[in-house]
Amino acid sequence: MAKHQLVKKLRKYGFKAVRVPVSAPSREPLLDVFTTKSDTILAFEVKDQSSGKIYLGKVRGLYVYMETFTVQSIAHNP
Repeated sequence: MAKHQLVKKLRKYGFKAVRVPVSAPSREPLLDVFTTKSDTILAFEVKDQSSGKIYLGKVRGLYVYMETFTVQSIAHNP
């Protein structure tokens, strides 16, 4: 449910947002929500913490995903 709430909130603030449904386990790092606005691209991994536990393997997966992409600054010339 939290994924849908995030998409709804992002859309409220003018982002184009989609939830990425993943039904099969994968060795590839996949995130839950992708969103864009102007020249900004954001990706979110949404975790439910209702049990009070955070699994280390899930956190490691986030780092693997972040290392897959590089972030570069884009200079705008007026």
